[in-house]
Amino acid sequence: MCRILVIANRPRVDDKYVEFINAFIKASENDVYLEKISRSGRKSHSDGWGLAGIGLVDVHPVILYYKTILPIYHSVSREILNLFNTRIKRYNELFLVLHVRLSSIKEPYGEKYVHPFEVKISKRGILWFIHNGEVDKTTLYREAGVESPYYYTDSWIAALYLAKYMEKCIARVDDVENCVVEAYNKLLEYVVTALNTGLLVFYDNQPFLYASFYHREYNKLEHERKIYYQLRMYRERETSVIASSTIDYYIGGMEEAEQGLYRVLPGKIIKIANFT
Repeated sequence: MCRILVIANRPRVDDKYVEFINAFIKASENDVYLEKISRSGRKSHSDGWGLAGIGLVDVHPVILYYKTILPIYHSVSREILNLFNTRIKRYNELFLVLHVRLSSIKEPYGEKYVHPFEVKISKRGILWFIHNGEVDKTTLYREAGVESPYYYTDSWIAALYLAKYMEKCIARVDDVENCVVEAYNKLLEYVVTALNTGLLVFYDNQPFLYASFYHREYNKLEHERKIYYQLRMYRERETSVIASSTIDYYIGGMEEAEQGLYRVLPGKIIKIANFT
């Protein structure tokens, strides 16, 4: 059970992204929705955090990538995020995914298993993937082309699968967005619980940012668990955000997203696929 944050922003004219990152830290340290559904009463996402981003300086892209096993609310993590925030202010546009992990006892543990997962797409691109939910890695690992389901987390295997599928798709149609939609529709077949994700793609030197919201049994969930899995959206002229519900608890003003796949741009969120 994790928390995700997806942001597209124009930092030079709007620093709203800082408020969302601060709310993300609070939600990670004290997740009121997690505490209500956790059998052990856990309320913190303490198993590491990471970010991946693409900033545009004029038209030139700059890559940001960092992850650590430390909790995001640790003093060292806060200092690192302050450094990132200072640098981000220089960009014309920003495309960013952040993730905090609360790992399952069944999954590998350590810094290499912290999201985002970085995977190459042929020689022309790369993706970073974050995920809250569960996919069936004991079946999917074969499709992802890895030797064992136990060396990787289910989310990592999902990232490998997306990259592999997109590489084949782009070779056929050379259309990143169409291939993202196709890949997600195939990945849905392997979902056990949820596919709440952020996907940052850098292809032919262009950034593409996506978020998905899907739970296989969403309409059957009890009220508190449904709230926990909800994704919320925020849009204004320079900023767009899709995030886990606990972020909205701390910042307010967000609207509930419908299940589906979204393209996220500064000031604009476009639904590109329906998931039912």
